[in-house]
Amino acid sequence: DADTTQRYIGRMQNTDDPGHSEGGGFFYGPGKSGAGKTTNVVGEVVFRSYGSMTYAGLLALIYADVPRTDPRAKSAFDWAARHWTLEENPNLGHQGMYFFYYVLAKALDAYGVNPVTRPNADPVDWKTELAEKLLSLQAEDDTGQFKYWVNENGRYWENNPVLVSAYAILALQRL
Repeated sequence: DADTTQRYIGRMQNTDDPGHSEGGGFFYGPGKSGAGKTTNVVGEVVFRSYGSMTYAGLLALIYADVPRTDPRAKSAFDWAARHWTLEENPNLGHQGMYFFYYVLAKALDAYGVNPVTRPNADPVDWKTELAEKLLSLQAEDDTGQFKYWVNENGRYWENNPVLVSAYAILALQRL
């Protein structure tokens, strides 16, 4: 049922409790984060939130019929806005970059907000910025006939141009 699904998703979202530096963001799964652990401002050890999982978590909340106005969805979106960048997968660097681009596009499209308003920064037209970023990252084969994407960081098989090009094309479809 929807409540059970929402509770399960919530087990992977860092809370917005006072002093929780990772509040609103998501980690990989109950008891596991691909971005490791950190100590928050009140001395508790917590799993680090990271970009691709936060967007995947936001998307999971949307698919579980959690409204955009719900505090869980708002806090995930706020974490993403506070950590906005297309230069890295926040808290993972270049690991999983193209999956990050894909899930970012899918989640923000489903969330239905553009531009993204960031604290103490200009709003971001995420669709334009993502399109420009992806187009700038295209590589060309030796013949100059074919273009593709590839991540030099091979974690999550992202050094495979077929997989990475698929992620890039799927992201571009959401713009």
